[in-house]
Amino acid sequence: MRQQMAKQWRINLGTGLLPDEWYPDPDLRMAIRSLLRDQRLSISNYGDSQGYAPLRVRIAEMLMGLKVGTTADQICLTIGASHGLELVMRALVRPGDYVLVDEPGYYNLYSALTGYGVHAIGVPRMDTGPCLETLRKLLNDYKPKAFFTQSIFHNPTGGCTDPATAHEILSLAKNHDIYVVEDDVYGDFDDLYRTRIASLDQLNRVVLIGSFSKSVSASIRIGYVAANIDITNKINTIKLNGVIGCPSFSEMAVYAFLTSGNYRKHITRMRERLFIVREVARNKLSELGFTDISSPGGGFFVCARHPKIDSASHFSEKAAAANILLAPGDVFLLNGKTADWFRFNVGHLMKPNGTECLQAFIREYLKC
Repeated sequence: MRQQMAKQWRINLGTGLLPDEWYPDPDLRMAIRSLLRDQRLSISNYGDSQGYAPLRVRIAEMLMGLKVGTTADQICLTIGASHGLELVMRALVRPGDYVLVDEPGYYNLYSALTGYGVHAIGVPRMDTGPCLETLRKLLNDYKPKAFFTQSIFHNPTGGCTDPATAHEILSLAKNHDIYVVEDDVYGDFDDLYRTRIASLDQLNRVVLIGSFSKSVSASIRIGYVAANIDITNKINTIKLNGVIGCPSFSEMAVYAFLTSGNYRKHITRMRERLFIVREVARNKLSELGFTDISSPGGGFFVCARHPKIDSASHFSEKAAAANILLAPGDVFLLNGKTADWFRFNVGHLMKPNGTECLQAFIREYLKC
C-alpha cells in the first residue's frame, strides 16, 4: 500500500481510486472558495470532536434514503473509511478476540486487525454474498465478537449481498450475539438502492461505515460511522483520545459540496460512466487472454485470471519493476495464501495506453 501511494506509476491498474479526471475538482474548488469567503468561518479551532454537525445531519438524511433510520447523534465523522474501521475495531473487540471477515477482502482491514492482536477468520464470498454454510460453522467454532463485511460492491469481487443472505446474516448475528460491521464505502455508486444489513436492523447490532473518499475526494478524506448511541459515544471517545482535533474545514467543504446541487449530478455521471467502462474493460481483458472475468453489478473493479500466469504476485512484482502497478489476488487473502487472479480498476484500464502497456508486458513476461 505504501508503494502504491508513494509512486507515480506509468500504469496504475491496482489502485482503489478512479482516475483524477473522474472527480469533481472544479465543483469542489468552488465549494471551498465559497467557504473561504465567509468571514465568520473559523479555520483555526479544533471543531466538534464528533464531527461538523450540519454534515452529520446531512448524512443522516442520506441514510434515511437507504432506509437506515438514524440521527446526527448516532454518527461520528472519521478520516476516511479505514479510520472508521479501526475505531469500530477498538470499540467492539479486544486483543485475542476472534472476528470474521470477508475473504477475499480488504487488506487494510486485515492489517489493522492483525496489528491489534485480533484473530481474523475468513468467510468465503459467493455470488450472493458471504457463504452462509461456512458462516454458521465459524460462528459455532470460534465464538467471534463481530463480522466485518461489505454488502454493496464488495472489494475486490464487486459483488453484492442479496436480500435473502442479508436477512440470514442478521438472524445469525442475533442468535450468536455478535455485531455486524458493514463497510459501505462504495455505497454512493449504488443506483438501485440495494439492501444493506443496516436497513434490516436499524443500527441495533449493525454498525455502518461510509466515506466520501471514493466519490468526492481522497485528499479531503471524510468518512463516517453510524451506530447505536452507546457505540457511537464509545467510538467518539476513542477518536478523541487518538486525534484530539478533527479536520473541520474538510468536513465543512464536503458539506458545502453535498448541498451545492452538484453532488447528485456528479454521482450520476460517475455511475453512468462506470456502467459503460466496466463492460469495455471486460472485453479488453478478454482480448489480452484473460479468462474467468467477473461481471459485477457495479463498483470500480473486475477480477480475472490469465491461463499462462500461475503466480499473480510474481507477475505483479515483475510488473512493478516496469512501473506498472497491479493488484494480485494474494493481497486480498488471509495468512499468506497465494492466488492466480488479479483485481483490475476499470477506470484506469481505460486510460490511454493502459491495455497496450499491459499487453506488451505480458508478452515479455511469457518469453522468460
